[in-house]
Amino acid sequence: IFIKGPSGCGKTLLMMHCAIACIDSGYIPIFIAAKDFIGQFKNLLDKELGLLCNQSLSELVKVSQVLSRGIIVFLDGYNECSTALQSQLTRSLRAFSLRYNARIVISSQQCVVRDDLLSFNEVYVKRPTHEFKLSLSRVRETNDSFQHLLSLLEAANSGLEAALIGQIGLSLSTNASKFVIFETYARKRLKEFAQKGIQLLSILASYLVQRARFSISVREFDRLCDTHAIEYEVKQAISESNLLQQRGDIVSFSHELFFLTFSAESVMRANYNDAEK
Repeated sequence: IFIKGPSGCGKTLLMMHCAIACIDSGYIPIFIAAKDFIGQFKNLLDKELGLLCNQSLSELVKVSQVLSRGIIVFLDGYNECSTALQSQLTRSLRAFSLRYNARIVISSQQCVVRDDLLSFNEVYVKRPTHEFKLSLSRVRETNDSFQHLLSLLEAANSGLEAALIGQIGLSLSTNASKFVIFETYARKRLKEFAQKGIQLLSILASYLVQRARFSISVREFDRLCDTHAIEYEVKQAISESNLLQQRGDIVSFSHELFFLTFSAESVMRANYNDAEK
């Protein structure tokens, strides 16, 4: 299955719901992020399994065969895989599917490179409706600020924006852009470490953009912090804010819309007062 749709429309949420449902149907789902693929598909699966248990992929396959339970790989965010590796990722999915008779579910904003290798049923996830955004924000007509929040929700393009507006909408102007929404949320989460925290998030976003990547290793992240003299307390505040996520030894933004926001912030900081740049 190929799940396609714009950023923040709920593709990952849909995939997680499907993966959990597959457990109840007697399958073994493996949920992985495409941004963590660096060329070795088996290593990616082994790392993901290692976060859950001490089994390797080979051991899991044996267990699935003994229990007669099929494996389904859920690959989230195909578009976040390095462009140079996307063709290799598609071939890896094809090989894994044939070798282990596994099923594949992919989510992406873009089409799959070499989609001729995989036969898909395509599902398109649309942007959230007004009613759905209202539900996600948990805004009620009884609120004194209902009209103000309603105008913000009408401009929101994603479910994530709607959820954040429900939390911080009162501190936003009526014409707040998505960048203002996400930065304001980040400041609220970081509290007294907001200034230094946003500086680090902007530095990280710039570092990733310059290298055309969506994630870095924990070691690279630590070195980046050391280079810019970021205090431990700031790193801890960011860790607790959930603006970044760490899976195993990989660090990345918790959502691509946060990555987009701080990429823009890094450009503004690097070219301050120079409109031409």
